[in-house]
Amino acid sequence: MIKIDYLINRDEGNHKAIYIPKDIPNELPILAYVQGPNSTGKSTLLNILALSFFGQNLPEEELNPELRNRIQTLINSDHQAIKFKIEIDNKKLGVKLISEKFDLEKKQIILKDVTMNGETFISEDSFKREYKLIYDIPNNPLERLPLLLHALKNQQKDVSIDIERFRQRVLQIIDEIKNSRDPEKLFDLRQKIEKTKTELQSLNSQASEQKEQHKKLQEYYLTKYLVHYRDLIRKNELRINEIKQNIKQQKKDETENNKTVFSTTKALDGIINDLETKIEHVNLILSQFTDDHLKTELHEFINASFRDEITYPEIYKHIRINSELIINYLDKQIIIEKPKNSQNIEKQKLLMALVNILDEYKEREIQIPGVNLSLEAFLDTLKNDLTLVEISTNTYLAMTRSKQMIENIVSQINAAIKLAKDLQSIHHYEPTDLNDDLLQKELNGASEKLVRDKQKLSQLQSLAIQSKYDPNQLFLNSKHILSKLDDLYNHFSENELVELSIKLRSKYDEVNNRAQKLTTRLEKEIESLAEMEAKQPHKFQDKYYQINKLLKNIQLLEKLFRDYDNWLGNIITPVKKFSPVNEQEVRYQEQIGSYLAKKIGRIRHISDVYDIQKINILKKELITVQGLKIRFSDLGTGQGQSAYLEGLLSMNENKKIIALFDEVAMMDDTSLNRIKEKLRNLYEEKKLLLAVIVQKGNEVKIEDMLCTQ
Repeated sequence: MIKIDYLINRDEGNHKAIYIPKDIPNELPILAYVQGPNSTGKSTLLNILALSFFGQNLPEEELNPELRNRIQTLINSDHQAIKFKIEIDNKKLGVKLISEKFDLEKKQIILKDVTMNGETFISEDSFKREYKLIYDIPNNPLERLPLLLHALKNQQKDVSIDIERFRQRVLQIIDEIKNSRDPEKLFDLRQKIEKTKTELQSLNSQASEQKEQHKKLQEYYLTKYLVHYRDLIRKNELRINEIKQNIKQQKKDETENNKTVFSTTKALDGIINDLETKIEHVNLILSQFTDDHLKTELHEFINASFRDEITYPEIYKHIRINSELIINYLDKQIIIEKPKNSQNIEKQKLLMALVNILDEYKEREIQIPGVNLSLEAFLDTLKNDLTLVEISTNTYLAMTRSKQMIENIVSQINAAIKLAKDLQSIHHYEPTDLNDDLLQKELNGASEKLVRDKQKLSQLQSLAIQSKYDPNQLFLNSKHILSKLDDLYNHFSENELVELSIKLRSKYDEVNNRAQKLTTRLEKEIESLAEMEAKQPHKFQDKYYQINKLLKNIQLLEKLFRDYDNWLGNIITPVKKFSPVNEQEVRYQEQIGSYLAKKIGRIRHISDVYDIQKINILKKELITVQGLKIRFSDLGTGQGQSAYLEGLLSMNENKKIIALFDEVAMMDDTSLNRIKEKLRNLYEEKKLLLAVIVQKGNEVKIEDMLCTQ
């Protein structure tokens, strides 16, 4: 029995109206077929029943948008409010439910299960796990046939969830077996431990050899180059001291050399001054009797530079060449003039002899007795007297005097040239400009190298200490250490020894790291062995292989159901020109067609009833057992409604059904009776909680579908 009581408070603009059950009775049979005129509350009855069982929250594919809007309007409208109480008493199932909304203002709906022991509240989730609400208006029934498959889709999802849970349980059992005592694993683990021990022993031996080899090389390298850089430092320090002494000596030599240069330069300057004085006397004498053909030679002789001739004798030779020409000329003239001029010759010779003798001592500070004159002043007096004699004497004496003076000039020039060469050799030595720079550069280089060598020695000493060697002991034992390994390493350079040491260290580190990892692995293996020995065998230990095989089959089954879900989606919502991609999908579609046919069972077409063998949703056609192919478009609307509703009622999910159908007027009695029969069968099979079908009629009629056959 269905008991229904409700109150709707509706704002209709100019007044508020109250609606309560009036034309339709408050009590209805559990399977009720209601007919009545418009506005008698038929649809309101269905809407309130759907609301009382959470119909507003049905998935999109399970509820017509128009019906959802009707239900939502009852509870979520500003212009109206509702309260109700619904009682369902199903004697067949032995179930009594009460759904109640107490307050007009509040939206809370309370659903209770009433038993002899009292009332139990039912949550929406609990209700949906046990009951299936079907609320439908069978519009376009054949076009909506694919929607019947949503129930199958949900069932497939439930199966997929069960398979997933089963897989997780199987995985859990596999993990339990893996973590339990396994004789085979124990044997394998013991074998693995022995193998690890052997491998570890080999690695430790390799590491020890590599370490010893590296240690010997390190000792050899440190000893060799500690000694090497110590010796370099000593040698360098000796060389630096030697260079400093050389620089000191050179500065001393340079001082002495400067003194020599000064005195020699002063002597040369004196000679040049004397020569310039003499050349003036010669010019004075020769200008009196030389003829024109000697004029050029005399001009070059008189005007030539004594300094150039003395400094660069290879380049400047005017004085020496022309003096030779002039002397030759004078010799010839003297022979001619000698008989003509004999006066004052002796006096002239005496004065000349005196001048020549005293001229060599003119630099000395000597006083001449009797005349109270210095040697230099006395010599100047003699020269003046000689000049007067020469002027007054005959041509012969002048020529003879000129010849002697020119010869004396040439002699002085030659002596000065030699002195200038000596001076140049002193200048070419240039100790301050060249030798001193070279020594200083060498000193700087040696000092810099000394710093580098000391730094290197310090680094080697630090490395020795880090390597746990005493540098002093390495120095002391160097001969012994080097003699042991010279044959092996002596041909290597310092850099090559460093590289070799790095390689040996790298090899040792690599082997040692592997040994450490292996040691850690061995410890874990021994720990795992102890843990496994302490465990008890699993009850499915001997089924481990079969269980792993089962897991693979479960995973294949999971994939298959994922494919089923995709393929079913292609049927429910087909794309244009869709065609299956493989043979499996084709077979699945055929099975779905057979499944739908089985759920709908039979269909009346024109005047006959046919058993359906297959339904092709994509092609929109039915195939009967008799081989008849009926297209959806060829079926009448009422026949389509009947087939759709019968299919909808057959798509159960092992849940008790609440069936609410509206606007079934397109079905004739024959088609409708098939639906009634289906509902009765479901009731007898304890698969139906309640069913209400409403249809427009001229007057209100209530039919108990359980009482009509």
